[in-house]
Amino acid sequence: MRRLHLGILGSACAVLAFLLGMQSSASAADFPNHPVTLVVQYPAGGGIDITSRLLAKYAEKYLGQRIIVVNVVGGGGVVGNTRVASSKPDGYTLGLEIPAIITDKSLLPDVSYTAESFDPIVLVNTDFGVLDVKSGSEFEKSFKETVTQAKAHPHTMTVGESGLWTSNDWSLLALKQVYGVPFQRVEFQGGAPALRAVMAGTVNLAFNYPSEIVDYVKAGTVKPVAVAAPKRLASFPDTPTFKELGFPSAQFALWRILVTPHGISADVQKVLETAFLKALNDPELKADYAKASLPWGPGSAQQALALIRSDERVYKTFIERYKLHPGSTP
Repeated sequence: MRRLHLGILGSACAVLAFLLGMQSSASAADFPNHPVTLVVQYPAGGGIDITSRLLAKYAEKYLGQRIIVVNVVGGGGVVGNTRVASSKPDGYTLGLEIPAIITDKSLLPDVSYTAESFDPIVLVNTDFGVLDVKSGSEFEKSFKETVTQAKAHPHTMTVGESGLWTSNDWSLLALKQVYGVPFQRVEFQGGAPALRAVMAGTVNLAFNYPSEIVDYVKAGTVKPVAVAAPKRLASFPDTPTFKELGFPSAQFALWRILVTPHGISADVQKVLETAFLKALNDPELKADYAKASLPWGPGSAQQALALIRSDERVYKTFIERYKLHPGSTP
């Protein structure tokens, strides 16, 4: 009798495993069967927003479903990030994340997510910040003279920032901590508002990303004065790097990685990775990214994860070195 029960139990387990496997395969084969939402944590017109909208446009063709881009703004990106992290890990909610997901828990109050709250799908690109001024401003001729003036009048020269603890904030922190440049930081909810502020003269300088300012530079209303890249950017070949200007520690990169909430099935993750890599390698997307001064340099989910893990070690070192904590600002 005991053998009979064990036999029945074993058969039941085998059937259950088979059915679960069938269900998993069916769900992956059926995915996606309705539109996918891509959450953007900053306002329209910023680098992440532009990157997301162009990516969604081309990925729809390869995914076979609409991708709806939704701006969920607030808390310097925290509100949108929280929306993604707390969503069901079924592949229907995506986010385009930056290194802030590594540091937010350590540097901002009331943050519930960490980098482990997300599963990477693809590395989209890696960008670098640009320090810019209003054309005709007294600060457009020489960044070194601007630094001299800032030191002579501490905390009076203002710099607009797009959110809290983006790569540009780390550049600003380095300028303050390593080189003693006492810029006064002014936070905005995204790159577009920071750009409008510098154009209006509300702030003296602003940190932006190339795609946010390229049209204004071409129009002659904004002038880039320094870039946080290892070499000069193709978009602004006449603009020196911080390293050239004598501030090498102000160089920081901003990667953009497409993610889902943690816990997505391997099958659905693969469907998404395949579709988005095809989109990123589409010649028309590459051309549109170039027109928008967006960098191109996609990578797999595994490459994206390796980049996150590497930067976790880097930012941990900075947080400990400068004794940063929730509520700290650059």
